[in-house]
Amino acid sequence: MTPLKRFEKTGAITLRNLIAILRAMELLENFDGVFPDPDSPSPLDILAAEQKKAKRARKRAPRSSVAVSKK
Repeated sequence: MTPLKRFEKTGAITLRNLIAILRAMELLENFDGVFPDPDSPSPLDILAAEQKKAKRARKRAPRSSVAVSKK
């Protein structure tokens, strides 16, 4: 079975074969859009930042207003 037929049937493909197919279809220049810019934050970094914001956004329990008298 050819890599193209296997890809069409199962969706499984190696990176090498994917590049070969894109090159044959003259779509290789679109391949750059698949990967994020290395300077941009990773999905795990974004998730960690969102979780950190969520922790900060929680309201704290009100402190008791019991007055302590000094004698």
